[in-house]
Amino acid sequence: MLLDLLENESALEVLDRAVNLRNLGRPIINLGVGQPDARTPQHVCAAAIKAIEEGKHGYTPPLGIPELRKCVANYVKRRFDCEVSNEQIVITPGGKMSICWALLVCQAMAGDADAEFIYPDPGFPIYASMARASGAKAVPLALNSDDGYATRAEYLKPLLNKNSRLLIVNSPHNPTGGVMSAEHWQEIAELLMDYPKVTVLSDEIYSDFIFSDNSRHASLLALSSMRERSIIVHGWSKSFAMTGWRLGWSIWPETFIPLVFSLAVNSYSCPAEHVQHAGIAALQGKNNSGTYEHTEKMRKNFARRAKLISKSLNAIDGISCIEPRGAFYVYPSLEGRGLLGIDVQNRWLDEIDVAVVAGAGFGNTGKHHIRISCAASDDDITEALARIEKWLQKNQ
Repeated sequence: MLLDLLENESALEVLDRAVNLRNLGRPIINLGVGQPDARTPQHVCAAAIKAIEEGKHGYTPPLGIPELRKCVANYVKRRFDCEVSNEQIVITPGGKMSICWALLVCQAMAGDADAEFIYPDPGFPIYASMARASGAKAVPLALNSDDGYATRAEYLKPLLNKNSRLLIVNSPHNPTGGVMSAEHWQEIAELLMDYPKVTVLSDEIYSDFIFSDNSRHASLLALSSMRERSIIVHGWSKSFAMTGWRLGWSIWPETFIPLVFSLAVNSYSCPAEHVQHAGIAALQGKNNSGTYEHTEKMRKNFARRAKLISKSLNAIDGISCIEPRGAFYVYPSLEGRGLLGIDVQNRWLDEIDVAVVAGAGFGNTGKHHIRISCAASDDDITEALARIEKWLQKNQ
């Protein structure tokens, strides 16, 4: 049974254990889960409350209320200078749903048992899990720390063949903080001209968190030649500190929409109505300003914390850590200490009350790595780093 191939997400397993330990009175510092430490903006919460009070809590169209789909289209035009029709936009209960559907739809449209889906390694574990569960062959694309963990055409080329049907790219990248440039995207687009059956799934959920003040997110949307073979995944969870609200948006080729509609009808009917109105308020900005001071404040905090964590870890003998360029994670290697990430994950939680996630949960290349989230308070990060350094000194 293909569903037997589904795997768990290690970050949520660590979260569950960390919460249980904290409830027992342990002073747990959670640097494992990918969740902003900020609160949802007040005007967004107010919009949801207002919607409930006005009776907006019923069924909606399966792919989202028209006003929210239009709001997303306006946002895409404003931010990426890209025209998309409202009909190409799908509103889902979280961005993960669009990822799952993309893999199912691409396998269904491939129509054969030999389809191959290429995913980044390391990468968000759902990519490989859903690729296998869809019935496709999951093909890992090893990312290189020397290139800042960006997906490069030169690494992709040897993996492409007549059976290739989907390429998954994530930038900014979870778990490494790698960032794609416009040049990287152009190289991939040129390579894929020889493989017209390959769809590209671009997971851009962290696109608001590019750490350089002088850099902008390079979106696949900028390449008009790729529009009809691209699925863009985004959402509100990271940019607006709305992880638990479960609200995502995605852009699809028009030919995919009927299958996506059927999946929505057969799985969850529709996203929650009041949450969709909160999504409108978030994209419009406070007082309909179209600016996102709350998001920018998070970006600056994450950039500062990432620099602090990577600098502190690099100062410890046997640990190497590239400074991430985006998202809100640090991905150090403990290979110089002869440590496996899974052992460190378990021992740090048990022995020093610090939750991190083993790199092995993100792919075959990560067995000596751990992922550390920068989305925690400065005080928690400082205390966690002190505990980690003390542990490493003790366990030479």
